[in-house]
Amino acid sequence: MFTFCPDCSTVFTVRADHLHAAGGLVRCGKCNHLYSAVNYLFEEIDVARAAASEYQASREQAPNAAATEGEILARQMAAGAGSPGAGAATAAEHSRSAVSVAGWSLPGGWQQRLIAWHDVISGAGIGLLIMLLGIQWLYFNRTELANDTGWRPTMERFCDFLHCDLPLRVDLAQLELQERDVRKHPRADNALLINATLINHAGHTQPFPVFSLSFSDLKGKPVAGRHFRAAEYLGDTTGIRAGMAPGSRAHAVLEIEDPGKDAISFQIDFL
Repeated sequence: MFTFCPDCSTVFTVRADHLHAAGGLVRCGKCNHLYSAVNYLFEEIDVARAAASEYQASREQAPNAAATEGEILARQMAAGAGSPGAGAATAAEHSRSAVSVAGWSLPGGWQQRLIAWHDVISGAGIGLLIMLLGIQWLYFNRTELANDTGWRPTMERFCDFLHCDLPLRVDLAQLELQERDVRKHPRADNALLINATLINHAGHTQPFPVFSLSFSDLKGKPVAGRHFRAAEYLGDTTGIRAGMAPGSRAHAVLEIEDPGKDAISFQIDFL
């Protein structure tokens, strides 16, 4: 089944099962003209093209006094049939087709139906759900994004809006461990006391790291190891949440059980 746009004469293919729910109103995908497809339906493409050409010619000859859609349709059917009798039969067939497809809409680039309030509400609901999904993704990935220099400003605005706590930016490469000292514990038997100084060389505040302490034997084989959180190696734990300011120093004290005579060397890493 075919139809043509009465404004630009472009011929389109339509399907009967796609013309429901819009009262026959369609919008031309070329010129965006809205019209009723009921009065411009044809079974053959050659007939539709001929009708479009005749309609355009009639508009050019008398642009201010164009014939009514019914008269144009009758002339189109007669011209496509080739004889008065056949033309009347073809017109009747197209009239029946036009009545039977009233209310169908077009797919693809055509306007299928007029926008209603429930379309606006549905679109707003879908947009809201997409926005909530994005907010959830930002929230659950805020720690990783907070460490990215490109995402950091966005995450700061995001947390200002939601009143959430943004994790401090971490750059372990800018932490330096100085003045490491290992000795027998002065007050406890079979224990060691480790003192170290931690310096933050980064240009931003970052959290106190986790100390990873490991002991190795003469062959480099691990003998013992343990992880220490900031609350375990800092004497004053009141400023842990505030983190290490740029250029600041922190004194770490680690108390551990003596790993034995096989422990020849030790190493401290940051996590």
